This record gives sequence, structure tokens and C-alpha cells, in this order.
Amino acid sequence: MKFFKKTNNTNESDRKQSTKVFAYRSYRSSSRRDTNLGRRHQKDSADENSRVEAFPRRNWLLVVTVVIIAGCLVSLLLLGGEPGVRLVQVEGGIERTEAASYQTEINKIWSGSLNNLTKITADTTSVEQEILTTFPELASVQIEMPVIGRRPLITLHTEPSVAILTNMTGAYYVSQDGKILARVGGDYSYTGTSKIVAVTDNSGLHPEAGEYVLNHNQMRALRMYEQGLEDNSIAVESIVLPTEINQLDIYLKKESYYIKFNFLEDVRQSIGAFIAAQDTIQNQQKPSQYIDVRVPEKVFYK
Repeated sequence: MKFFKKTNNTNESDRKQSTKVFAYRSYRSSSRRDTNLGRRHQKDSADENSRVEAFPRRNWLLVVTVVIIAGCLVSLLLLGGEPGVRLVQVEGGIERTEAASYQTEINKIWSGSLNNLTKITADTTSVEQEILTTFPELASVQIEMPVIGRRPLITLHTEPSVAILTNMTGAYYVSQDGKILARVGGDYSYTGTSKIVAVTDNSGLHPEAGEYVLNHNQMRALRMYEQGLEDNSIAVESIVLPTEINQLDIYLKKESYYIKFNFLEDVRQSIGAFIAAQDTIQNQQKPSQYIDVRVPEKVFYK
């Protein structure tokens, strides 16, 4: 009996089949991995391209937004057109007969400087000072910048006139501070209803509009002298500024003499001294020229 070694063909065949299957699976797995890698690569490339395309779009949006905001800010800061002008009258003030002249001159002043093109650089102080110099009849000038608009508003306040001073060159309105406001008549008119003092200037000075003939204290004393005499039923005919410094001459109605007052002395005491002297000399010969009460506690007359 012969014995033969049994070959395991089945196992060999199975191994070969297994090897083929493994190789096939490995190939498929590798292909799938390659395919997945390719897909991921394509997706990454698409995302990158999308980011590259989206980045400029975001930049453009930001640039446009910044430009719009900057344009709005510039528009808010710019000034344009003629400034608005508003005139505020006070009791006893004077005004130009042609109100449009204020607008015309102020337009020239405002447009005379490039600084007045924006709200930030506008030199309001210089403009206000130049307007006051151009129009001496004004007491103050106020410039308001608009928050949204482009036209500033300029408000003019008139100066009250308390006296009319007459000299060799003409008659002038005078403020309570002694400043010459304007010439009487012509381009100006008095809008007040209160009494205005008439003063004759014989000092020989010829002040122009904007200049001072008296200071504030002298103007105050002048008005107090007139009012004090009127309160004591002494009618004043005229008030004169002579060539002598700090002297005030007041002429009376129905009297042949005038009174010499001193701007530097107390008004009430000086008026009291005159009334006492008037009572004393009432039964004597009246003065033909003046009664002088410039020196305290002394009275001279002639």
C-alpha cells in the first residue's frame, strides 16, 4: 500500500484568494484614501480661494464705510454761504437806515479769511473785533456755529445812546461810556424814546466815530449833574465841555449865569453847594457870568 502526502491545495488556494482579496481591499482603501485626500485638497483649495476672494470684499466694504463716515464729518465741519445776521435793538439805540449794509459788510469781513471755511479753524474773535471796529454803534457781537448746518449766525447788539454831542464838525451820538457812536442824521436814526442829553463840545477836539470824548465816570457824572438839577426844579438849558480839563459848565434857563462843576468832585455835594449859594445870593446882586463850585466847601461867583 502506498501512502501519498496530502497537499493542502485548499489552503493554498485560500491563501492566494485571501492575498488577492487583501490586495484588492488595500487597493480600494488606498484609492479611497487618495480620493478623500484629493477631495480634501480640492475643498481646502476652494476654501482658500473663497477666503482670498472674500478678503478684498471685506476690505472694500470697510473702505467704503470709512469714506462715507469721513465725508459726513467733513460735511459737518465745512462752512459755506453767507453768514446769517440778526440785529438786536435796545432802548436808546441807533441803527442804520439801510439794514442791508450790515449784511454786506459782514460778508466781506467773513470771507476775508480762509480760516472761516471750517467750524474748527474759524477765527471768531478776530471777526467779532473787526465788526465792532467797522460798526462803532454796536455794543457787542456774538457768533454762533451751527451743529448741522453750514451758515454761522452773527448777532449784533446795539449800544444805547445817552447824549448828543455837538462840535465844530457836526453832531454825534454818544454812548454811556463816552464813545462816539455815529454822526446824527445821514445813515443813522435814533430809535429810543427816553430823554437824551445835549452836550456842546468847546474843547477843540474832533473825535471820530469809535473814539472817546469822555470816560465812563465822566459820562455818569454828567448825567447825574443834569438829573440832580432837574430833580431840584432847576431847568437846564445846555451842557458845555470847556477847554479846561475835568470841568463841566451847565447853563440854566431863565438865568444869566452858568455853573462850573468839577468831574472829580462828589455830584450831590456840588449840587448842594450850588443850591446853598443860590439861596444866599438871592437877595443880593445876581452873578452875571457864573457860580463856581469846583472847590469843596468854597463858592466863587462873578
